[in-house]
Amino acid sequence: MVILVALLAALFMGGTAGKKTARLDTLLPVALRARARAVLEPLGAFKGHSALFWRAGVLALLLQVNNVTFYWMLSEALSLDVDFATFFIIAPLAIFIMTLPISINGIGLRETAFVLLLGMTGVAGEQALALAWMEFGLILMLGGVGGLVYITRPERPMPPRTA
Repeated sequence: MVILVALLAALFMGGTAGKKTARLDTLLPVALRARARAVLEPLGAFKGHSALFWRAGVLALLLQVNNVTFYWMLSEALSLDVDFATFFIIAPLAIFIMTLPISINGIGLRETAFVLLLGMTGVAGEQALALAWMEFGLILMLGGVGGLVYITRPERPMPPRTA
């Protein structure tokens, strides 16, 4: 992730659009250039707002640390013998696998990812499956609580839109 942030910073901080495109063209193979431009172009909104770019990057990094800590704490609750640092690899990979648009809400992908990834660290399949189900159950429960808070909150008038 640090390498990705450094690459994005190198591409989009300072210089003209022509220089940025030239940097992108030298870093990527021809087949990936157009696709990378389409993905990275929205970062142009940060032009002239480098402090906002870095603030967003730090907050994104803190979110990932939070995700890793969440999975590690679940593993601790199940007495799994997996280091905190190992979850910096397992959690992002599992989350990425869960986001693949080949199942509903990552069901099945989540379980497979944790059984496979935690299995590589010596965790038994049933323990990894328990972690996956605990994670899914907690996410559903917290989402339900958030939904209840949302639907029971008092109505507030919408503020006027400003341009």
